[in-house]
Amino acid sequence: MSEKFILRATALAAAVTLPVIARASGEVITVTAGDDSVDFGGGQQVINLPGPDGLVSLREAITAANNTPGEQTIRFAIAKNRWWSLFNDRCIIPLDYALWVNGADTTIDFASQRDFTGDTNPTGNEVGLYYVGPPTNGAILNLNADRCTVRGMDMGRGNMFGGSISIQKNGCRVVGCTTDSVVIQAWGASASGNIIGGTLPGEGNTIFEIGMYSGASNNTVVGNILSHVRIAGDSYYGSCNDNRIGGPSAAERNVVSGYGYYGEEGYPVGNQVEVSYAARTVIEGNYIGTNAAGTASAGQRGPGGVEIATAAVDTVIRGNLISGLRVEGINHYQGQVFGIAVSLLSSATGTVIQGNRIGTDAAGIGVIGNVQGLVVGFFPGSTPLNTTIGGTAPGEGNVITASEQTGILVDWHATTARISGNSIYANGTVNPLALGIDLQTTSGAKGVTQNDAGDGDTGANNLQNFPVLSAAELVPSGIHLSGTLSSEPLTNYRVEFFASPACHPTGYGEGRDFLGFVDVTTDAAGSASFSSTIAGSVPAGWHATATATHQSRGATSEFSACLAITGGSCPADFDGSGFADTDDFDAFVRAFEAGGDDADFDGSGFVDTDDFDAFVLAFEAGC
Repeated sequence: MSEKFILRATALAAAVTLPVIARASGEVITVTAGDDSVDFGGGQQVINLPGPDGLVSLREAITAANNTPGEQTIRFAIAKNRWWSLFNDRCIIPLDYALWVNGADTTIDFASQRDFTGDTNPTGNEVGLYYVGPPTNGAILNLNADRCTVRGMDMGRGNMFGGSISIQKNGCRVVGCTTDSVVIQAWGASASGNIIGGTLPGEGNTIFEIGMYSGASNNTVVGNILSHVRIAGDSYYGSCNDNRIGGPSAAERNVVSGYGYYGEEGYPVGNQVEVSYAARTVIEGNYIGTNAAGTASAGQRGPGGVEIATAAVDTVIRGNLISGLRVEGINHYQGQVFGIAVSLLSSATGTVIQGNRIGTDAAGIGVIGNVQGLVVGFFPGSTPLNTTIGGTAPGEGNVITASEQTGILVDWHATTARISGNSIYANGTVNPLALGIDLQTTSGAKGVTQNDAGDGDTGANNLQNFPVLSAAELVPSGIHLSGTLSSEPLTNYRVEFFASPACHPTGYGEGRDFLGFVDVTTDAAGSASFSSTIAGSVPAGWHATATATHQSRGATSEFSACLAITGGSCPADFDGSGFADTDDFDAFVRAFEAGGDDADFDGSGFVDTDDFDAFVLAFEAGC
């Protein structure tokens, strides 16, 4: 019996469509030797097995499968007295040189050894590989044919440094393995449609590292426990396009944590996920930096969560938990801390970051802080472009909290970072003056950057001026906010409003609850005023803040100065004076006659006689 792929449909457009492994007819080859010997002759096909020694080695089984048309499944039944003595809880097969699978539709079912000897290795699998030859950069097990499957392989170690399993063709699967690394690359050709892991019980792998390199496109990584994922094409052999790490369902989630090492003089190095020279990568629904339960940091030595860098185009980072990125240096860096949940560097273009929880636990209630939340950075010679962080549609906003330093830091070279609809709060846990959104000046200075006349200064997001709030009042139909924006003349801006239980220590920002937005256009002098009632409610005494975004450039300001939200105790206190009097009656009548939103007293969405009657009843009742 062997394996074949059967596609199953999914109702979710964004979900990953995975093949289900099912039994099919085909030849079975059983490995019984624990060494790397080859002694069979003839055409070296399945019919020629075994050789004179009466045993079948893994190399013989693969050679026979390569030379025999059709599907083959390689199973294992290696007696314990034939195991290499390197480990006593699993069979480690020593190899003189790499294994190459060149026959399509070949399955290597390492997990079948358990049927023969039982579960001898409760923390892993029963058969692994160990290369004993001279050092080389190749991989130990190479899948150089389409639709091959590797199931249940344990470690792949020794003097080969190009990966335990290398996939160089299309439609292959790696499931249920507890091994060191898997590499997908095609060296100028294409390696696509390969799946690492799966959503069914037993399909997920525990793998230290997954690498996708030139030509690796349209591949999927789901349901695994990993330490490091690297997607890195190159400018010579080609980029890696349309790969997906995770997915929208819990079954598709990867846990990617624990990677990193100390570099020169004790500087911590390493990102859990990194992308470069790749287009349209989707990183979705994963736990990055935390344990598998999403309740605590995994304690990685690498300070980076997700890094998007050179020539990464249209990357989507969506719906992930990215927390616990905090590493202390050693030696010359003793006492210094490092950690960035998400960093954008170099020429990363069109990155979209939405719906992530950064600094929380999986439930979104507990705290697993990072040193910094999100950094739009710079690398000599190039700067990230057209970055989108959040959005105003349901589910698009990120939660960014519990950073020791800034929530979002934009390097002064970066000028097109759109920051919208996020919940940014309780950052600066170590440095209380660190901002929720910090736009660096050209000198690299951090902290609040005051508005300038005409908004002609340069720096991060061109140091976009923030709005100035003049009123924030609870009214029967919601929260009334008014103020002004002074910026470039004759330009369209979006002003977004936020509320927080308390004002930031600097007096500027943050914004825990996104309230809504209003679009404005500045006049020839660069001025615009706004007065809008946003549906919803927050307690009186909370503080409102606002941001402004240059619509065409996609550049967002820092948070405005906080303003206490007044009102809420007297429904008929229409002007927010603290009591109901004839001024409130006159103000309501004017709003009613004008048909303004403020006159929608009953919150029905329409201004009609019901609103007038409701106001009169409230006014007669007094405060």
